Amino acid sequence: MRNKRMENLTTTGKIAGKGDRGGPLLKRAVNWKPIVIIIITIILIKFCDVNNNNKKKKKKKKKKKKKKKKRLQKRDSIAKKRDNIEKKRDNRQAKRDGIETITKNEVVCLLVCGDGDDDCPQLKCAKPCRSGFRQDSKGCQTCKCVDPCEDKVCRAGLVCKRKNVICKKEPCYDLATCVKKDCPQIKCSRFCKSGYRKDFFGCQTCSCVDPCEDNNPCPSGQICMPKKVQCFAAPCYDVPECFPILAANCSNNAMCRMYCEFGFVVGPDGCDICKCKMDPCAVVKCRAGHVCEVVNNSAQCVKKCSDIMCMLYCEYGFQTGSDGCPICKCNLGQICFCFFWSSLLTSLTTSPSLAKFRADLKTHLFSKFIEERC
Repeated sequence: MRNKRMENLTTTGKIAGKGDRGGPLLKRAVNWKPIVIIIITIILIKFCDVNNNNKKKKKKKKKKKKKKKKRLQKRDSIAKKRDNIEKKRDNRQAKRDGIETITKNEVVCLLVCGDGDDDCPQLKCAKPCRSGFRQDSKGCQTCKCVDPCEDKVCRAGLVCKRKNVICKKEPCYDLATCVKKDCPQIKCSRFCKSGYRKDFFGCQTCSCVDPCEDNNPCPSGQICMPKKVQCFAAPCYDVPECFPILAANCSNNAMCRMYCEFGFVVGPDGCDICKCKMDPCAVVKCRAGHVCEVVNNSAQCVKKCSDIMCMLYCEYGFQTGSDGCPICKCNLGQICFCFFWSSLLTSLTTSPSLAKFRADLKTHLFSKFIEERC
């Protein structure tokens, strides 16, 4: 009986302790299996959802690639069909007009001539020109490319090169830009104490520099001579130094039978030697529309004037226009001006009332300048 009672008490959650009739309630045993199963099920569902989403994304990407590929293939096929249609049409037109397709230097030009009018023929050139096509004397297009650098003038030390542009809308042509020239490395057989000359592009040549030739660094009455310097670190060049010209008897020098357009070279004694000066324009390059002329033994770039056809003979040359070029009018010359000046002084002399004015006029600086010239 006692055992049965104990079993009943355990099932009802009560058990009698020592010394009391009713003990505390026992906690029921928790079953963890369903909870674990639910958690594992949730994790598996989420994992499956992630895999399904990744598969869907991959399928979408594949579909997009297929659509894009089909679209490109369709566009290429349409372009090929269009080109074939144009070729067939051009061939039919060429056969109808009795013209054949000419192939030369990888340039294929198809001429479609008109009915004898002056319109330009239509050309189809197989070789594209990023700088545009040239035009002939009639202004019609040819299949020859234009060089964008042919009319580009760059300053000293720079050369013209073509530069590609980022094309956003056709037609797009190359640009002509001035860049620094890459100078080649040269080896000279001689050493120049005063340094080597440079060409128009700023590159070294093998000709030596004369330190005394630029801008005549010495004042009047002195002569320039190269002077050696004490060299601590190469390269070391000679420097110009001025020496007073001694009173030399240049008349005793030997006569030179050479004709020098720009004069003779002056020697160390201040006398001319039998050697011609170099043309100052030999190392000068002027911009387009200008030419180099020697004025007062120095090179100057002046505007290039066209040769005028004038039947006049002018003893004192032609007059110049507003652009600095000669026009078909003669200069009055020095004689006419001096004659006018002398006649003015004579008229002032004959008039006693203007004698004071004549005296003031002769003391004027302008009158002194005229008397020196006349």
